[in-house]
Amino acid sequence: MRPQDYQEAKKLFLKYAGSHYHMWHDGELDKYKEYDVPRDTEIIWIVEYRNGLLDQLKVETSNNKIDLLFRSITDLILQYSPKPELFLTLIEFIEKRKDRLDSFTLLLLAENLLRHIEEYNKSSTSDSALSTRVKEYALGILRELLEKPITVDEEYRHMEYMRAETLIEKNLKERIERKIAHSEKQLG
Repeated sequence: MRPQDYQEAKKLFLKYAGSHYHMWHDGELDKYKEYDVPRDTEIIWIVEYRNGLLDQLKVETSNNKIDLLFRSITDLILQYSPKPELFLTLIEFIEKRKDRLDSFTLLLLAENLLRHIEEYNKSSTSDSALSTRVKEYALGILRELLEKPITVDEEYRHMEYMRAETLIEKNLKERIERKIAHSEKQLG
């Protein structure tokens, strides 16, 4: 592949965070396939991309952007060459930032961990000890949130798609209780 083609293929691949589905959806998949990029190369690109997202996450101060970066990273953990130990890196991130995050962001991060660990458990290579650790950590966050007043960063209140009733403390506490009950049922 010519260097120019390599850069164009990489740019297109990363534009869609490696998702062939999204490339197809936007009519770009055939163009991308013409580059005939080996899977090993895609994995190298996605690891670079994921590491860049992790670096951004470490310095980000916006709660909403933290949630978006976190979600992108967890998606990539499952999509490309799963490195489940990255779940532990994300737990370390939450631990370091927990006191500076609002309750709603913590809720979103815990829900994200639970959703992605459930997906990870469906894979043939899942590690049950790791899964249990991640699940217990996320459930611990949710239980802590039930014990104190809920805080919501003003940034969320000004989002066009965020319904005001979603952010009412009573509704958030009920959401947390439902998530705990669902996850505990799955634990066993």
